[in-house]
Amino acid sequence: MALKDYYDRINHVGVPTEDMAATVRFYTDLGFTLIYETKNGDQQVCFLENGSIQIEAYTVEHAANIRGAIDHLALNCTDIEAAFEEAKKLPYKILEGITAHFVTIEPVYTAD
Repeated sequence: MALKDYYDRINHVGVPTEDMAATVRFYTDLGFTLIYETKNGDQQVCFLENGSIQIEAYTVEHAANIRGAIDHLALNCTDIEAAFEEAKKLPYKILEGITAHFVTIEPVYTAD
């Protein structure tokens, strides 16, 4: 099977922020609900949800601060182990192994 056969929808969009309180306030003003808060080392992480849409906001020292800046798009995998094996066959750098339900892949760009 191809990698595309192992995911069925977007799981969440990752949004880096320097101001978590302002970010949570922005998304809750848009109708999102804060569903989960945690720490990843020194990083504060919040998941917000509105229907089937999830945003993962997390603190960074220097966010891009430009319109449309997101850090990652996570796909919901139906078989994470098989997806990981397929991803390893592609010409991309795997940034992490399987973490919970995620495989992090970084595009590798080459000059023509």
